Amino acid sequence: MLVESGLDTFATNNEHIVQSSARFLIEYRQMEKRLQLDVPSLSDPVTRDLFQESDLFVRSFNGMTSLGLLSPFDFVSMLTLTSEIISHLYVIYTLTSDSTHIWILLFSVASAFLPFILPWFHTGRSHLDSLYTPQEAQAAEKQEKMRHLAHNDSHRPELLLFGLGPWILESWAHARKSLLGLEKPNIFRETAFLGQVSLNEIMVAVQHIPLVIMMQSSSATLGSFTLYRTSIQSLVYSIRNLINMARLAFQGIFLMGAFCCAMAYEPKLEPKKDIRIPYQPTKRGMKIEARNLSYTYPGGSEPTLKNISFKLEAGESLAIVGCNGSGKSTLAHILLRIFDFDGGELLINNVPIQRYEPFELHSHMSAVFQTFSKHNGTAKENIGVGYVGEMDSPSAIKKAAGLARATHIIDSMPDGLDTKLDASGFYSSPCFTPGTFSGFVGERSSYPYHGLSGGEWQRIAISRAFMRAKRPEVDLLVFDEPTSALDAHAQNDIFDTIDDVSRLPSGERVKTVIWITHRLTTARRADKIAMIENGVRDSFFILKRFACHNRPSHPHSFYIHPGSC
Repeated sequence: MLVESGLDTFATNNEHIVQSSARFLIEYRQMEKRLQLDVPSLSDPVTRDLFQESDLFVRSFNGMTSLGLLSPFDFVSMLTLTSEIISHLYVIYTLTSDSTHIWILLFSVASAFLPFILPWFHTGRSHLDSLYTPQEAQAAEKQEKMRHLAHNDSHRPELLLFGLGPWILESWAHARKSLLGLEKPNIFRETAFLGQVSLNEIMVAVQHIPLVIMMQSSSATLGSFTLYRTSIQSLVYSIRNLINMARLAFQGIFLMGAFCCAMAYEPKLEPKKDIRIPYQPTKRGMKIEARNLSYTYPGGSEPTLKNISFKLEAGESLAIVGCNGSGKSTLAHILLRIFDFDGGELLINNVPIQRYEPFELHSHMSAVFQTFSKHNGTAKENIGVGYVGEMDSPSAIKKAAGLARATHIIDSMPDGLDTKLDASGFYSSPCFTPGTFSGFVGERSSYPYHGLSGGEWQRIAISRAFMRAKRPEVDLLVFDEPTSALDAHAQNDIFDTIDDVSRLPSGERVKTVIWITHRLTTARRADKIAMIENGVRDSFFILKRFACHNRPSHPHSFYIHPGSC
């Protein structure tokens, strides 16, 4: 029995590793495909429903025994189980001849079903508490944080622009493998090898009691008792397997169909292979030309942008101004290839933008969004996501923070770059700690999450953009109201830095810069100014040189077409 128990333990744990690996593979494919989705794809209700059903399949997948595919093999298995149930019922009927046998039958059935019934009445968190070690709780929290980044639409623009998909996928996979026991499998980690006896084993021992009673009858033999007992157990397991198989088959066929459909889905902004071309940098910035661009939000009746046309040479700077709701941020999202446009043309370096692969195009851009992301992570992570390749480089992160004039904010934090920032507002309350809020029982943090003001968060977002802005492959910088929460002095410092990072030490402009602003003092810094009203171009480009020539007595003003706003 000892050898048998050892072999059974080895087989059970080996099966656990195989099934967990299969489950991890399915979850990995789903997460990978989810991270590839662009905003237009997620705006489609049909696509969202498809991936929700695919998520249901992945979450219910338990390995090799829970495929849920209704195939001819499943019909044969269900037919076989039904035949077994009928056969076992007939055997039990023939062996039940008097009242004593009936009582024995009831006792055997109850003891056989008891291990499956008791877990239904188990409540409370004691089992969950013992299920997670502090290391597993940390892995679970990291897994859910990465899953949140992948599924939350508010993070999608920065996820796409900064190419965070591979980093999120790798971080999630590491945490998920740890929870599934695939990082360092130990075949004896959960064995009841010498000291523990499971409820099933106790019930099997109890079922030998009818042997004493039945052997008092001269007609009872050891063979008849074995047949009787085996029939009882086989009947219980056959019924249970038949119910599970039918449930998984009829539920899983639709969910697995959604999963297969989702795996074959291509994002809407992904170009066809026959028209795709690689991005060719100009080494002077990105040339942009728009011709009668139009865009209507999904479900909207009126276009947000209509007939937008302009031309921006490589290395030039553009300020976009206009009233609230006029479509400035929408235009920025289109230029960054986050949104698609309904009509018109958009050329990047004289090539239609639809021919570029978004992931490759985004590697040549950096931006600060008006609704930038805030992550419940360390300051290092919040800045480092701007360029994941240097996230583990304190010097690169401090350099980016210095460009955004955020060094004093980092220095004032309790643990510097390792300080965990409160992005939601929950952790600022003394009632919550990171260990309990995540839903897992683990070690409580020695310090609460650190809260930041709006202006401090904005400097973190600017630092994030500067992580990539100085890199030579970046040709376009877009800033959507980057200094709205900063004072005038800080605003001037930031725009001086923007001008500096867009030039070589010799002063030559090598990056195209676009910013959205409501402040005229900021707009006058640009080579060209675009005025938008209600999504329609109005006196679009006014050269600052031309404006100053017409208004020499007012050096801080620029010309706006009468009646444009």
